[in-house]
This record gives sequence, structure tokens and C-alpha cells, in this order.
Amino acid sequence: KINPNNLSDYSVLTFPSDSNHNSADDLVYSKKNNRIYVVFKVTSQITVSEVNPDTLAYTDVISDINFNNGDTITCDESFLYIPTFTDPTSILKYSLVDFSLALSNTMTTQTTAHSIRFDGENLYMTGGGDDVLSTSWIAKVNPSDLTYTVAYFLSTESPTDDLTFAGDYVYIGVETTNYGLF
Repeated sequence: KINPNNLSDYSVLTFPSDSNHNSADDLVYSKKNNRIYVVFKVTSQITVSEVNPDTLAYTDVISDINFNNGDTITCDESFLYIPTFTDPTSILKYSLVDFSLALSNTMTTQTTAHSIRFDGENLYMTGGGDDVLSTSWIAKVNPSDLTYTVAYFLSTESPTDDLTFAGDYVYIGVETTNYGLF
């Protein structure tokens, strides 16, 4: 937590040094709940902590041993969405009320999801290879039923990094030296 008016004024939340809290990979803020949700890249389960942004007190709200390797997270104020960094990738939809798994969908040919964001209507995900030998992809996901459409990129492009929206377009960071933004 950093004060934007004084960058040297900050507080640190330290999670336990255990196998369930390795690598806090992504986080999302729910305005409705006034909470931050942190997903950890854990190989044995999906772990999500709910953090109070004022006090930095936290509670683990999702510990799902049926899936693993959450690498990114987003929300639509009703659900949390977490794709797995696995082969194949699964898209997980958890309730923001009781944190139960509402729905999941395994993507048959997509692997290692890296980023997910909600544009107010749809979810967008990137994933695939981290090098030029693998096929990278972007998926547009319907948040109600987790159905999706996918586009693939050339093997020399690796747009698998974080994404954002500007106007009517999606922009993706690229993890190779040949490109920077896609």
C-alpha cells in the first residue's frame, strides 16, 4: 500500500512463508466489496486471499485443491475469474459472495494462461508459449457460461503478457525481444 502523494510512505503486507502463498502473481480490486483479491501461483491448489485495503488484514477465501497454478485474476463485481497456468488451461469462476466455484471450463488446446481482464462485457485472456517455439493465443470469454473464441499468433510473436483496453482495442505486452506491444 503506497501513498501516491508520498511514495516513501508505504505499508507492506507479508503473507506466510508456506506452500500456499508462494508468488502473489496478480490482484484485483472489487469496489463493491471494498476488498483486494490476490491470487498465488501455487502448484498444489488455487489460493486467493481477500485483503482489506485500509488495514491490510487478510483472509484466505479460496483454497481449491481441485485446480492449481492460478497466475492471474479479474472480477466483474459478482464473480472472480481465474485461469490456470496449466496444460490445458481451465477457466474458473468463483462467487464473490461465498467464494464457491460457480463454473469451470477446460480449454481443449490452450495452455498456460498468463493474463485475464474484464472489459465490462467480456473476459479476455492471453497465454501459450513463453518463447518463439510455442503458439501464443488470445481468447474472448463469455463470463456467463465461460464459452470462448480463440485467435492464434505467429510463432515469432509471443503476446502472452498482461493486457489492457484502450478505445475499441485490446493491447498485449510481448515477452520477446522482437516486439514490445501487440
